[in-house]
Amino acid sequence: MTKLISWNVNGIRAVLKKNFLEFFEDEMPDILCLQETKAHPDQVDLELPGYEMWWNSAENHKAAAEFMQW
Repeated sequence: MTKLISWNVNGIRAVLKKNFLEFFEDEMPDILCLQETKAHPDQVDLELPGYEMWWNSAENHKAAAEFMQW
């Protein structure tokens, strides 16, 4: 069975300061989708070994819905 987690984080940099990596390691989803990251890939230092990352960010509006999937 595939485990998928979809989460509106309302700012990826904020959740990285609030035990995001512990949550991720506890849950170990096959697919993780994050919305409202409010950042572009070059603004976030995040590596999750064994996962591929795709970003779909708004060009001119960081607060628009973005999507990250591993």
